[in-house]
Amino acid sequence: MARVFVSYSHVDQGLRGQLDVHMATLKRQDVIEVWTDHCIRPGEPFDSKISAALEAADVILLLVSPDFLHSDYCVTIEMQRALERARAGQAQAIAIILRPCDWQSLEIGRLKALPTDGVPVVKFPTLDDGFHDVVKHLRAMLTKPAPAHPFARHEARVAGPNSQQGEGLEAGMSPLAQAPLARRSSNLNIPRHFTDLDRSEFVKEGYEFIMEYFTNSLNELEARNSHIQTRIRPQTASSFVATIFSDGKKVAGCGVRQGGFVGSNGISYVANDDPHQSNSSNESLSLVDDKYNLGWRSMFGAAFYGRGSNSPMTHEGAASHLWDMFVSPLLQH
Repeated sequence: MARVFVSYSHVDQGLRGQLDVHMATLKRQDVIEVWTDHCIRPGEPFDSKISAALEAADVILLLVSPDFLHSDYCVTIEMQRALERARAGQAQAIAIILRPCDWQSLEIGRLKALPTDGVPVVKFPTLDDGFHDVVKHLRAMLTKPAPAHPFARHEARVAGPNSQQGEGLEAGMSPLAQAPLARRSSNLNIPRHFTDLDRSEFVKEGYEFIMEYFTNSLNELEARNSHIQTRIRPQTASSFVATIFSDGKKVAGCGVRQGGFVGSNGISYVANDDPHQSNSSNESLSLVDDKYNLGWRSMFGAAFYGRGSNSPMTHEGAASHLWDMFVSPLLQH
């Protein structure tokens, strides 16, 4: 069983909890044993417990985000020690990119990064998609022979309770570092309370993401197809219309506005670029609060448009879903 240490910013507690959920099968099958700072009991010394667990780990997961990189403790203590142990071949350090940030310019840019190609988890259609990709690769990495380069993967070993000095453990490692981790529940993800301001900011951020997604996609569509012309026009601070022409003939149009069928916590889509059709809708994305993360859900069923997951969509997933609806007439043209 590989001992896994998880280094993360507490701002990313919800995402860390979702990763823990997805690693449940690996834990149940005794592939990994996971340690986070939740294992520290009240009254126990924080720094020494973290240091001991970090030294005992076979695998160190660095959950990278802007807040992780902003944290002096995460970067100068946990990440630095993870890199030192990886260079020495004592442990495997793996960067899991949660959110977009400037991680490639750092030394962790040389590490194996997950998900595939270092695409941030939140850039997948749903968090489930992103973390499934992560866990799939973790399983493959932890159940196959180790490569020779120690910085990519430490020398093959899984420290068990009967491991002896010099047999898979670094000579001179302290007995504290070799001590087995205490058995505990993996159900340590505490629900989070999202305020009205959190929800309002999430909806605003989602709308702005969708508009940028449509703008970039229309520019690329036009650049790749000489017969295609596109237009995107903001109508208000919270609505825009977009149009696609083929050889001058309109083949697709849509309108997107902040505000759903029920209240303002949503985003509406209409398959028409008439700016005056503000009361109709062909799709409405509603805000979902699962007590751990905020996300989007299709009112009319994203599965109808080829997205079978019932997991809440990220901004990326929501934008992709509306874009697919928008360009469907063009694909049939």
